[in-house]
Parts: sequence; structure tokens; C-alpha cells
Amino acid sequence: MSATGVGACFGAGLPPQGERVPFEMGDRLILWPGSSRERAVSYEAIRLEPGGFDRRHIQLRWTEDGAPWALVLDDTRMARAVRADPPPGLSGEVERLDAGLKRGRLVSGTGWSLVVGLVLLPMIALALLWWQADRIVGAAVARIPVAWEEQLGDAAYGQLTAGATVIETGPAVEAVEGIGERLAAAVESPYTLRWHVVDDPQVNAFAVPGGHVVVFTGLIREARSAEEVAGVLAHEIQHVLLRHSLRGLVRSLGWRAALSILFGDTGPLSGVGELASRLGTLKFGRDQETAADVEGLALLHRAKIDPHGMAAFFDALAKQEGGRVALLSTHPVSAERAARLRAEIVRAGAWPVVPLPYAWGRVRASIGTR
Repeated sequence: MSATGVGACFGAGLPPQGERVPFEMGDRLILWPGSSRERAVSYEAIRLEPGGFDRRHIQLRWTEDGAPWALVLDDTRMARAVRADPPPGLSGEVERLDAGLKRGRLVSGTGWSLVVGLVLLPMIALALLWWQADRIVGAAVARIPVAWEEQLGDAAYGQLTAGATVIETGPAVEAVEGIGERLAAAVESPYTLRWHVVDDPQVNAFAVPGGHVVVFTGLIREARSAEEVAGVLAHEIQHVLLRHSLRGLVRSLGWRAALSILFGDTGPLSGVGELASRLGTLKFGRDQETAADVEGLALLHRAKIDPHGMAAFFDALAKQEGGRVALLSTHPVSAERAARLRAEIVRAGAWPVVPLPYAWGRVRASIGTR
């Protein structure tokens, strides 16, 4: 294939949040074609990885003069076209990418003869590391400054909302910001929490390290009350405060990087833009979701918001198939989990409630229907 487009580029000399760069894909990748900055990259040097919050983007990664570079194809139509009809030099990488997305991860076997022999001791050491994985990652994350985490979050927010329509004013924005500020006032946080509404029909919300919380209009339409949205925001805030995405990022960098960070080496944290692009490929584990649920309920308690909205919204999601509910793929909601939320509410007992002052029908009407 031969294609042209614009993507988010990260590399030496570019801003941390990346730069929108024109490119051509023919017999090789060309950045800034026809300009004084034109740069050609051989496909043999490129590795492909999934990107974006829903893994529909494609990241082209390579190393140049010892520095990592990446081009993110954040136009989903372009990404689909490249996967469907790749340049000959990228066909092998596309096959590997597709296989990885289907399997979820690559699994390799090790011969038992090697295990019994030379690999036995390293395997024992690896098992010990795995046993202490959460402690090692947690200790490494504790060494990472909040200021760096916020820089990472700014870059991630810019990438994940690239090409999206961010709504700046109106009843929906006022409601999300108002609910968010009420929750933020009830928690001690080193972060400046920021609230955004994106015009997208998917039932989705997400948070990135450092405090950006994004709510899609599809979720606002699906919610039946302000209290339901408050439950989702409380849950997302806890992912930020508990540094779940940052923990996932450090874990994804591998043991060597985690141990390096733990002992004060910041080398694995260089290249904020490239690291930010990794965040879109990460998912939360069951324990992290449970922690965000429980702590989210505690936050609703402190903010004097009715918790039954949170349970009702997750109940409704638990009854739906994946479909347009993107929240189900990144925050799996089961009937068991929804029931556990209700049990937590019963265990906590009744608490004083101050109703949220939003006419939800008017809020929903302000963003129309899709």
C-alpha cells in the first residue's frame, strides 16, 4: 500500500507531549515529506504495538542514534487500513501485532531439560521476584515524584484525546465539574484533579496519572442521575490516588526497570511521550477495581453523596453485553461485582446525604442524542 496521513510523533528534540507530524508510507516510512525536516525510516527498524485507550491505534517504534522514536497512528481509519493492507516491509509486523491482539499475550514454552539444568536457579530467582511483585512495584512507584507523574498524565491526556471533540461549556460540563469538585473537596490529594467531557457515544470514562478525568457524553446519556455519574467519578479518582495506572506502567517496563527505579535510577522514566503511549494499552486488574470500588464508596460517604447511584449504574452495566459500553472492556463489571458493591453499602450503613443540585434531564438534553 501507499498512504499518507498525520500522526502523533515522539522522539529526540520533540515536545514531551509529542508533535503532529505528516507522514507517507510507501517503500519506507517518511516523516515530514517534502520539507526540510524530511526523515526516512526503514521498515526493518520498526516494531508495531497497539495503542490508544481502546487499543485501536497503532504505534510504530524504532531507535535512531540511540534515542527511542514513536509514531502513533491515532486515526482509527488509517490504523485499520495499515492492518488490512500493510506495506510489504511491515507485513510481518502486522501479522505479529494481530496475533498478539488475538491472544492477549505471547506465550513461550521452555524445555524441561533446560529447567532441570541451567535455568533452575534463575527460575527460582524469578519466582521470588514474582512472589514479591506487588511490593517491588509499589516501592518503585513510591520513588516517582508527583510532578513527573503529572507530566506523564498531561502527555497521556493529549494523546488519548487527540482528534476528539472536548466540550468546553454547557450544562454537562458544569455538572461534571461540579460533581468532581465536590468529591475533590472531600479527599486529601497531592494532585490537581481536572475534569473533561468528550463528545463520544461510547459509555466510557477514564483517568490518567496526575489527575485528568475524562467522561464521555455516552456515559452521561446512559446515567439516570447525577449520583450515578458521581459514583463513576469517585471510582476514577481512586484509580488516580492509588496510582493504579502508574503501577501498571512500571510493571510493564519489566523487573530490571522496576528495580532500577527502586534504587534511584531514573533512566527507565526518560521519554515521557513514549511512556504515555503505553498507558493506553494497560488494563486494571480485579484487585485494583475492587480497591477503587471500596475507596470510591468511602469518598462518596465523605462527600455526603447517595451511594446507591453508583451501585445502580454498575448494576445496569452488568446486564449489558460489551457493544458500545467501552467501560466494560477497561473496567469489567460483573453481576458479582455489582452485588459486592451493594453489600459494602449495607455494611457501611446509612449516612447523611446532601442531594446533588442538577436537573439530570436537562443535562442529558444539552448533549442531544446519538
